[in-house]
Amino acid sequence: MSAQHDASNTTAEPRGLRFWRWVRARAEAKIREHHMRTFKHDRRCANCGQWGAIVGMDWANIREIDPMHEGLTCLGCGHETKWFVHSMVPIIAEDVRHVG
Repeated sequence: MSAQHDASNTTAEPRGLRFWRWVRARAEAKIREHHMRTFKHDRRCANCGQWGAIVGMDWANIREIDPMHEGLTCLGCGHETKWFVHSMVPIIAEDVRHVG
């Protein structure tokens, strides 16, 4: 092998990793499917993109702000969002930038 070939191979994924990425994607899809059947919605952190269905319902601290809104603080990144919860699906009412 040439030195050039070895240098380009340093960033290549290990053999078989593509298969495990496929398995992970399929597993996450099944988890989300089950979550959606159960809860009829899923929430995602507006900052880090973490889905509640993938991590579990303990992905955020949830508190009631008033009868119409919930506040969520992502446990992964500390980002805060205010959600309007009396619609067909919860929607972000306010995206609060939080530096934690």
